Amino acid sequence: MSRKYLSVLVSLIALFSVNTQASVTQQHSEQVSAAKSTVIAVFEENTVNPKIFYKVGNIAKKQISWHQVIEIGHGKSPDVVITPDSNTVFLTYVKPSSNNLSQVIVKRGDINNGRVRWQSERNLLPKDVYGVSPKILVDEKQVTLSWQDIRSKKKQDTIHTLLGNLTSHDIINWNSKSQLVKSAAMLKPSSLLLTNNSTSVPDDICKNGVLTIFPELVLRSQDDVNYFGQKYKNCHYINSKDVQIAYSDISDLSPLSGINEIWGDLDIIQNDSLESLSGLDSLTTVSGDISISKNAKLANIGALTNITHVFGDLDLISNPLLTDITGVNNVTAIEGNMVIHGNGIAAIDNLNSLTRIGQDLTIGGVVDGGTADSEFLKSIEGFQALSYLGGDLEVSFNDNLTSIKGFSNLNTVNGSFSIEYSDKLQDLQGFSSLAEVNKDFEVSDTSVTNLDNFSKLQKVGGGVTVTNDSKLTQIESLKNLLLAKGSLYVSRNKSLKSLEGLNNLGLIRVSDDNTRLMLQDNTSLSDCSAICGIYNDLTVNKIIGGNGDGCTTSLKNCR
Repeated sequence: MSRKYLSVLVSLIALFSVNTQASVTQQHSEQVSAAKSTVIAVFEENTVNPKIFYKVGNIAKKQISWHQVIEIGHGKSPDVVITPDSNTVFLTYVKPSSNNLSQVIVKRGDINNGRVRWQSERNLLPKDVYGVSPKILVDEKQVTLSWQDIRSKKKQDTIHTLLGNLTSHDIINWNSKSQLVKSAAMLKPSSLLLTNNSTSVPDDICKNGVLTIFPELVLRSQDDVNYFGQKYKNCHYINSKDVQIAYSDISDLSPLSGINEIWGDLDIIQNDSLESLSGLDSLTTVSGDISISKNAKLANIGALTNITHVFGDLDLISNPLLTDITGVNNVTAIEGNMVIHGNGIAAIDNLNSLTRIGQDLTIGGVVDGGTADSEFLKSIEGFQALSYLGGDLEVSFNDNLTSIKGFSNLNTVNGSFSIEYSDKLQDLQGFSSLAEVNKDFEVSDTSVTNLDNFSKLQKVGGGVTVTNDSKLTQIESLKNLLLAKGSLYVSRNKSLKSLEGLNNLGLIRVSDDNTRLMLQDNTSLSDCSAICGIYNDLTVNKIIGGNGDGCTTSLKNCR
């Protein structure tokens, strides 16, 4: 969950009070809950030697007003809790020690006017603790610290907890010894969970409707699902890094009908008997990624209609019987990536409430090292409200795709634009509002006859590639394209007769790039005079050959 400046690893943790529970606006990959009117977020910088940052927010009228981001220092894997009175914060993270191990650190700070006054650089733990993935929890009387000991060969059985009593002045009196418990990776009647102050499954694990499980909640059998529904039917909010319904014989999710929010990722992966997501109908919020993939019999995701905002990625991958995705038709924003790949969908004619995708949109493409083999998808007419795309747009490896008529409101692609390896694509009437692509622009390996719907395209921040489009006869609608910061490749378009449309295009040489004009093997191309300006530019390297007879003559006349 990402990604440019701050890593996806974000913890927003506080305790609910019965009288002060607040509904807050969540952001991409953030897990949000509130103590009275204060919330705190910690972030890990995504670098080789990461630093940790924090910011404090005030909650009012169901919105968070954030103060500035402040650096704490070097470290990684941060986790944070606020005491129930909202006056004190405890932070845990790991940092390299002198013996090249990851040392767990706990710090205490006082919250005042949007800042935290850290009490000491001193580690509050009574002894040196080495491990990864520390988690800290607090209630009115006790603090629980958990971590994974990476020095053991059996990592799945090396989670430790250390308990401490919380005094009236928010000072921790730690117990002298930690406890070794089993991993919290599997929730079963015999499982041990790292939750609150216990290393077993207590009856009161669910506080004010919040079930906290670290590092993840995994349901891998129908018995797991049934047990969860019976034991935790009043737990409406799941506070966990990842909820997995995966690698199982699960066929019925109705025991999960009480879940309203998941404060982490939701993975529904490789469930061979699952035909429907019915049971998740009450789910309104997933604060991380939603991944639905490799479910051999899944045909219905209509239960997700109450989700309107995806705070991470949304992946629909390799569900061969999934022919209808109206279950996500009410989603208005996806803060991460969206991937639609290898399903049984014949037409994407919906998703017309979606206005924003924060990162990449991939339809088809290459996932997990393989192409889609998308034999069913024939048309894309949806995405009509999409106006913002923060990353790349890729439509590729769709063997039977014949028509794209969607994306009528998309003005800017902030990454690359590519439509390729879809050799039956003839009707490209979408993208009628597209004016700017901030990286590369490519239409290749299709059967389109023209690029008429790109008449508003003015600027490309990378190279322009039009190759191996066997039925393309003209590109006149590119006449408003003025600028490309890279190379121009026009090759193997055997029906292309003229470059009219590129008259106004200028190439800007990028300092660390070898800017090229590649004009090759367009066997019917007889008029190349439209690119005289580029041809006469001495800073552009030219590779020209194999075109129609008139092309070479027209270029000579450019001099």
